[in-house]
Amino acid sequence: MISLKERLTELLVNNKLITQEQLAKALKVQAEKGGRLSDIIIGLNFIKESDLISTLREGLGFPLIDLRR
Repeated sequence: MISLKERLTELLVNNKLITQEQLAKALKVQAEKGGRLSDIIIGLNFIKESDLISTLREGLGFPLIDLRR
């Protein structure tokens, strides 16, 4: 079974939201410092949080819940 992390990285790369090189850098940072890969990708300014949320919602079938309401 494919993990959520693997599915997310596949979606981001296949949809050309990040490159293989950016993914490799983010994974290196994660290995060195720990943390969630999604936070690292956003923190490195490879992708905007809103794009990540859209990818999760569309690619993984997560519903969009607006907590500001």
